[in-house]
Amino acid sequence: MLAMLVLLGLCACGHAANEPQVNGSVFPLNTAAPEPVELDGSQSADGAVTVDLRQPFFINASLLFDKGHAQVAAWDFSNQTQQIAGERPILPVHTPSALDVLDPQAMAAIDPDRPVIALTFDDGPGPYTQQLLNILSANNARATFFVVGNRIKSYPEVMRAIAAQGSEIANHSWAHADLADLDEQGIREQLQWTVDEVEKYTGIRPKLMRPPYGSMDDLAVSVTRDLGMPIITWSLDTRDWQTKDAQKTYDAIISSVRNGTIILCHDIHQATIESMAKVVPALVKAGYQLVTVSQLLTLVDGGAAAGQVYNSVHW
Repeated sequence: MLAMLVLLGLCACGHAANEPQVNGSVFPLNTAAPEPVELDGSQSADGAVTVDLRQPFFINASLLFDKGHAQVAAWDFSNQTQQIAGERPILPVHTPSALDVLDPQAMAAIDPDRPVIALTFDDGPGPYTQQLLNILSANNARATFFVVGNRIKSYPEVMRAIAAQGSEIANHSWAHADLADLDEQGIREQLQWTVDEVEKYTGIRPKLMRPPYGSMDDLAVSVTRDLGMPIITWSLDTRDWQTKDAQKTYDAIISSVRNGTIILCHDIHQATIESMAKVVPALVKAGYQLVTVSQLLTLVDGGAAAGQVYNSVHW
């Protein structure tokens, strides 16, 4: 299905139900613009255009964000001609029905009678994350990315690509801080700043969190519960951050994986990505479905509760 831009007329005409839709005309441009315009299904800052961010549009658009600009076609109802509304940076805004990993269509694609596991990646986004997304896409696989908030602004296109690929974005604190060492305000800032930063660049508000180092005390658990976040740890630690060896990471996963396993990796290491080029197709060939953490917990337990710790799901 082709992406469609739903556009308002540039003249002062009414908003009729039968207004024409213009086929998506989104192309990368080099022309700079002073300020981004967020298109969220309503009027943009200049009142000229709106956009319907259905999934096909989002996926197509994400491939163009490396240049940061798009050409937006608009329809002038005064003379029924297509015109160019402008050249401007575009920030996508989350549409739950299109990008939510728990969308009924995404959940229906999971076979509850086949083994399910969750690959998770901490400490990104980073320079190798897009390579990992390509591997996942090639194998019809999904993962969960526990991102560090202060890294997001350096990789906005990657963040949008994670969401467009169907993987999940989750919270790994603002600066990889040990939450057990912080007071209540510090914990809230580490988590809330990251939520806000993810939303700024993707329109998505991450629901899950993973404490750096797996470290939490009672106060951190209490604050996390108050913020409405389930706590996700892991049941298989590849120690890829320590070995930085693709074969050792591969062996760690293949030798220990089982139905319901939550696997800990890090997408900031090139050796991990090299390992995933072998791990992902091997797991798929073995019959595993690679899903997000939220999908895994929803499939088995009906969802995750705020402030509760989850490290695996086993039948």
